[in-house]
Amino acid sequence: MSRTFISAIVGVTSFGLALAGVPAQADENIGSPELIAAAKAEGKMILYTANFAEVEQDVIKEFNRFSGNQGRDGARAGRPADHPCEDRSRGGQADRRHRRSFRPRTDAATWTRIMFERQVLGEDYWAKQAATHPILYPSGAPMSDALVRGEIGLGPLLYNAVYPKQKDGAPLKVVFPPEGVPANPYATGIPKTAAHPNAAKLYLNWCLSREGQAFMIKEQGNLTSLKVAPVYPEGFDPKVEKVWYPNFDQYVKLHADWVADWDKTFGYRQ
Repeated sequence: MSRTFISAIVGVTSFGLALAGVPAQADENIGSPELIAAAKAEGKMILYTANFAEVEQDVIKEFNRFSGNQGRDGARAGRPADHPCEDRSRGGQADRRHRRSFRPRTDAATWTRIMFERQVLGEDYWAKQAATHPILYPSGAPMSDALVRGEIGLGPLLYNAVYPKQKDGAPLKVVFPPEGVPANPYATGIPKTAAHPNAAKLYLNWCLSREGQAFMIKEQGNLTSLKVAPVYPEGFDPKVEKVWYPNFDQYVKLHADWVADWDKTFGYRQ
């Protein structure tokens, strides 16, 4: 399953599978009759995710709706890992509303973005941005909330972190930079020690189906790893927008030195 970015919040969610109405051969054949029967016998699974817990709850609800039991909410909210919500800021308080806002490099999506800035926008880009005294946030969650509240006027955020807020009526406008859109794909799998492997396989089959991918694209603003995308995120034109993926070897080798440089440039201290 492909997501545009990953977030800094870790959620653990256990949910029951609403499989009573799944036909032996679903529209996209998400599972054989044997797999569906085995998944129904297991009845539940545990999902470990690096995504926002609320986002995954929406995916689970849609899977249960697809599986034929629309009247039942089979999801049970997980407990997100503790994370700080206070901001770390530099400079004075004047005109904070309109200052560009950054968040530290604590997760893969942020590291991808700062790689993009240095490799695509230029070696001096960080210094130019640091000169504006941006507010530093520990993750995209408090930063997106600050944007909605009007405490900041601009920020580099995960599309799938702000798109649901925009859909709910938040006064936000998403702009894809012409230089490129940094993207951070991640993998989803089933461990060998999974207690409910059949339920997990059925769930992943649906997530990777055209219907599952279309839901996560339209409702959450993700991209897809399918060769032919069922749809694209609202406002994203694949003929115009350039998606930038990091070189994996550089992604690993450059991390320590470049993060140290970023910290020094922005005056960030943990």
